[in-house]
Amino acid sequence: MLWCFVVLALSASALADNYAFQANDLPSLNVMPTLANGHVGFVVFENSLLVNGLYNGFMGYSHRARIPNYSNIQLRSCANETTTTADDCLYELNIQHGFFRTTLTTSTHTAEHRVYAHRFFNRIIVNEFQLTRNGGATDAITVDLIQQPDEPSVDVTLSSATPETIQGQTFQHIIGQTVAREDPNYQKDLRTINVFYTIAPQQLTLAQGQNTLTVRYLTAVDFDAAVARKDLEDALLGSAQLLATHQAQWETFWTDYGITVEGDDDLAKSIHTSLFFLASSLPSLSTNQENTDFYGLAPAGLGRGGIMLAEYQGHNFWDTEIWMQPPILMLEPRWSRDLLHYRHITREAAQNHARQTGWKGRRYPWETAYTGREVTPPCCPEVVLYQHHITADIVFAARSHFFATHDFEYMRQEGCQLAVESAEFWESRVVWNDQTERYDIHGVMGPDEDHHNVSNNGYTNVMAGYNLYFSEFASCICREVLNLQEYQLVERWSEIARHLTLLHDEEHDYYPQFEGYERGTEIKQADVVLLAFPLQYPMDDSTKQNNLHYYSSVTRDNGPAMTWSMHVVGHLDIGELEEAAENFRKSYNYIRTPFMVWSEVVEGFEGAGNFITGAGGFLQGIINGYAGVRLHQESLTIERPRIPPGITSLTINRITYLGSTFSITLHENDAAVTVTHANADIPLSYFLNDAEFEGQIPAIKSTDILTIKPKSLPFSNCPLPANIIGAAGSLKIASILLFVASTATLFIARFL
Repeated sequence: MLWCFVVLALSASALADNYAFQANDLPSLNVMPTLANGHVGFVVFENSLLVNGLYNGFMGYSHRARIPNYSNIQLRSCANETTTTADDCLYELNIQHGFFRTTLTTSTHTAEHRVYAHRFFNRIIVNEFQLTRNGGATDAITVDLIQQPDEPSVDVTLSSATPETIQGQTFQHIIGQTVAREDPNYQKDLRTINVFYTIAPQQLTLAQGQNTLTVRYLTAVDFDAAVARKDLEDALLGSAQLLATHQAQWETFWTDYGITVEGDDDLAKSIHTSLFFLASSLPSLSTNQENTDFYGLAPAGLGRGGIMLAEYQGHNFWDTEIWMQPPILMLEPRWSRDLLHYRHITREAAQNHARQTGWKGRRYPWETAYTGREVTPPCCPEVVLYQHHITADIVFAARSHFFATHDFEYMRQEGCQLAVESAEFWESRVVWNDQTERYDIHGVMGPDEDHHNVSNNGYTNVMAGYNLYFSEFASCICREVLNLQEYQLVERWSEIARHLTLLHDEEHDYYPQFEGYERGTEIKQADVVLLAFPLQYPMDDSTKQNNLHYYSSVTRDNGPAMTWSMHVVGHLDIGELEEAAENFRKSYNYIRTPFMVWSEVVEGFEGAGNFITGAGGFLQGIINGYAGVRLHQESLTIERPRIPPGITSLTINRITYLGSTFSITLHENDAAVTVTHANADIPLSYFLNDAEFEGQIPAIKSTDILTIKPKSLPFSNCPLPANIIGAAGSLKIASILLFVASTATLFIARFL
């Protein structure tokens, strides 16, 4: 689904530190930035708030519920209520400290307004106003304010406001209840939300002789009124330090997870805003309260999706697991766990979806929101019927999470059940072909949404195979906690995976996208190319090159940004640096000035604003492409790192693997990898081009491969998945099986 909007393009100037973005005029709300903290989000100066997990609407019309944004308080002279604003207004998004600032400067005074979703008190939105006298006049100065909530809301029924005094301040308390259940089979009750807010005065006055005035207005939102009150009480007790507390959280984020660039301001700004908008929609890692269940990352983040049939309505897609989770996992596995937990709390709907569509196990719908049932709008029946790869995509994310963390707690509590039930789905889904002696998968749509109801899509079949292999492995490592009467060690799953069809055209040495695909047919976005990355399916270099070259030539120019990021990784893998650089530039040509907000399309404004799916793909092009970071089942590698063109250095502050952390700095001729924290519980071994070494990691050249692996694997006698799909295609099957057998022998020998 793509939705049409109009863009007002403006010039912007960035501060020297590349963390602040300014404009002298307000653009359309379509390209205004989002402020969020993982619990609440909003578009700056928009009149509604959106809350994690709060949806309204029946089935395909379910969307993020809009509640009145009582925190939408503005300087009237600079407000977006009129078509023109004062010439002396300056608007700034400061991502280093996570706030939006409006500054009105006149000959007599400066009025400064900051608004932010507090990163520590994550139920709170803060508006701060500061008036400062300019010149020598001492007369009283008055500044007008305007408060613009969206009242009444079409999504919630609001109670009358009740005044409450908290820490000596008066707040209005309203209770909202959603209008419609998403699906009464899963959602028994309408959802209730509590909002505490201040009625802002129409004017602020700097008294005669007074030089400065600072006031703060707080808004608190939560499902539980007591939780919202507690955050208000704590925030008010440290009211003077609210900004400092908030800024400290963002400063810690940039120190821990930042990516810095020297030599290209545009690239630096693009990376910083990508990190900012992605992280803003994720739960706080340091908060005074326990976070509630997190309901996933929608393509437009937490601050958008509140308008029915627009911006994907705040739904979850494969975007979460394939485009956003991979860089998140490498930076902070706790966020990865939050994303996977969403798929656990919505598992009942996935189980029923499989059964209701004639299959077994667990089948995840294409779009999900609060309950986990299918909520794709009526516009798009094809994706509902045929986008089955999302189930394997979710398992792929769980698989990556486990091999990056050895998080047995997750597997025992959630991951193994996911793996086993998804394997049951694919086992019921495949069809044996007597002629080819392979299993086929009919009636699917791959990532290329221009073609549906096809058979043996390469991406879908490989993903399904990975799912089956990992499920067999998971049933082994969880044999003590799974009900073995129901879940036995199912070796047939790897047999099914090994005998899945993987089409290969010997004449052109490439993978046809699906059965009957005609060469020259245009595609929407990367599909078969994804086998090389992120799937890392083993194939001959010639096949990998032919796939990339051919599908690049037939991919639509107006496809999504993630395609070009995957082409970046692909060209780097085969040593085509100029082609990689060209695709890299294209991959972030979707960012809109003045506040560097991602768009879903390269021209105009269709689809989702604040398109953090594109940000996730772009970050993969940097982390997994140029920096060469690759996660494997038994190791993490940094393969042939190269610096992006036109810059002097690029530093990734944090890559996390098995509890240890590393920084990577790319230079013109080599890369420096530094251990910033060593996890004593999982000691690691280091190899440079297969030669083990100890001590400081040497400089890594663009021809080198650094391998980091645990000294021992805690998997008892459970061999690692083989991940061999079919027998046709690249890398003769016998040589692959020989490699797998030798690896398994070495692996099992460690535990005998």
